[in-house]
Amino acid sequence: MFSENVNVKVHIYGKIGTGKTVLCNMLGRNLEREAKEKGVKLKYVYINLAYTPKPYHVMLELMERVLGSSTTGLSPEQMLGKIAKINKDVKIVIALDEADTYIKEGRDQKIFYILTRVHEFYSSAAGRISLIYISRNLDWMRRLDPATLDTLGRTLAVRLDDYKLLEVRDIVSYRAEEAFLPGAISDDLIDFIANISMGYGGVRYALELMLGSGNIECL
Repeated sequence: MFSENVNVKVHIYGKIGTGKTVLCNMLGRNLEREAKEKGVKLKYVYINLAYTPKPYHVMLELMERVLGSSTTGLSPEQMLGKIAKINKDVKIVIALDEADTYIKEGRDQKIFYILTRVHEFYSSAAGRISLIYISRNLDWMRRLDPATLDTLGRTLAVRLDDYKLLEVRDIVSYRAEEAFLPGAISDDLIDFIANISMGYGGVRYALELMLGSGNIECL
C-alpha cells in the first residue's frame, strides 16, 4: 500500500460485536505509524455512514479530516477533487462504516461510485486513495445499481467470526487489568462474566457487565 500505485479496496464484515470498527481503526493507526517510519505521508480517515445521510455530508467530513477545513456550496465531486488535487503527495485510507445501514435506508449510492472511481476523474488520485467497507454482511451489495456495483469490482473480503468463550475471557481479563486495581476482579468473576455474556452478545455484553459492576462498586 505504501509503494504500489494501486487503489486498494477491502471489505470487512461480521456480526455486531465482532470487533470490525476496532480492527479497522487499529489498522489505520498502524498504517500511519509504518508509513511515517518509511517516509511516506498517509492519512487514515474513519467515517460512520450511519451519521452521514448524504454524499455531501460524507465529503464534508472527509475534507475536514484530510484538509483540516471544509468548504460549503460545492458538490461531492468538487470536494473530492479538492482533496485529490491539493494533497497530491498524501496517500489516504478511508474506512466507511455501516455501509449496509446506509444502503438499506435508501440513501444516495453516489458516494460509493465517486470514491471508487476517483482515479478516473482525477489522475492525481491514482494509487493514493484506498477504501475499506465495513458492514454486518455482504447483502447490501445486492441493493446497489449495476453501475455502482461494477465500480466496486471484486473486493477482497475479510469475515470476522463471533468470539469464542476463551477469547471473550481473555479480553475481559485484559480489560480488567487495565481498568481495575490489582486483585479487584477475581478469576472466578471473570469466568462468570465471560460465561453469562455468551448468550447475550458476547464480548460487548461482557464489557458492559464489568463496567456496570465497577460503577456500582464505586458508589
